Amino acid sequence: MQEKIWGEVVKIKNSLSKPRKLALCGFMGAGKTSVFNRLRHEKYDHNYFFADSDALILKSMGYPSIKEIVGKLGWSKFRELEQQIISDLVRGESSLVLSLGGGSLNNSIMRMFSEEGVVLVWLKAGFEDLLLRASLNQGGRPLLKEKTRGELLELYQERRKYYSEADIIIDNKSLEEAVDIIKGYLE
Repeated sequence: MQEKIWGEVVKIKNSLSKPRKLALCGFMGAGKTSVFNRLRHEKYDHNYFFADSDALILKSMGYPSIKEIVGKLGWSKFRELEQQIISDLVRGESSLVLSLGGGSLNNSIMRMFSEEGVVLVWLKAGFEDLLLRASLNQGGRPLLKEKTRGELLELYQERRKYYSEADIIIDNKSLEEAVDIIKGYLE
C-alpha cells in the first residue's frame, strides 16, 4: 500500500494490476462526473466502454433529472433502478469505466465488484469542500434540498464505510491530477 499524507494518492492496494473494469465513487461534489468526462474525452487508445450510472437511469426512464425521478418514484425505486443498471453494466462489459452515483454502493454491489474484478476508485474530499462543490449545482442534487447539513454529514459518514474499501483512494484536490492518476491505470 502506498501512503502519501500531503500527496494526491492516499491508498493503492498492493495487488492492483491494470484493471479492465474501473468504477469511480464518492459523495456528491467529489468530482466523479468531471473526472469521468475528462477520461472519456481523452485522446488515447483505451478500448473501454464509458458509462455514467445516473445518465443511464435518466435515459432509461425518460426523465430530465434525478430530482424528478426521485420526486415521482421515490428513493427506493431510484436505488432499485440504479442497482440493476450497475449490475447489467459490470456483468455485461469486458472493459468498463463507470461513474457511480454517490449512494450506489452497498454490500451486494461491493460483493459483485469483487467477484467481477472491478477496481473501485474513491475520489475523496473533505466534507465542507464536498458541500461547497455540490451547492454550485443544486438543481440536480435533491439531497441538498431534502436534508439538513447534519443529516448530510451523517449520510456522508454512512457512505464512507463503502468508499474507504476502494482499491485506489485519491485526494481529489485537482481534476488534472486525479485524471492523470487514473489514466496511468487504464493505459
